Amino acid sequence: MIALKPVLTRAGMRAVFNADSDGLKATISHIAFGDSAYAPTGEETALKNERVRVPIAGGSWVGDYTIHMTALLDTGPSFWVRECGIVLDNGTLLAVWSDTATPLAYKTAGVPIVTAF
Repeated sequence: MIALKPVLTRAGMRAVFNADSDGLKATISHIAFGDSAYAPTGEETALKNERVRVPIAGGSWVGDYTIHMTALLDTGPSFWVRECGIVLDNGTLLAVWSDTATPLAYKTAGVPIVTAF
């Protein structure tokens, strides 16, 4: 299994910096899955080819700089999962993961996948 190390996006960081400029605030609501393979730069504002978006099923604080989130990918067509995005409740892409060589999984229609970041 490969480690999912998402890259924070510039748009995502702008979205979480609050209007009073005195801290950070964000609500992560969904994880998006797509089938394009690339090396994320942080300039992304959307997945290159999003196929399915599912709500966060659960989450917990692990420690400084680390949270754990899970999502149930139980809908949509069959495809190779080659990109994942962490999406805020306002639709902004906070972070993205993709790998040019290794897909995360193969999503088979009708077969659920539990994903954890």
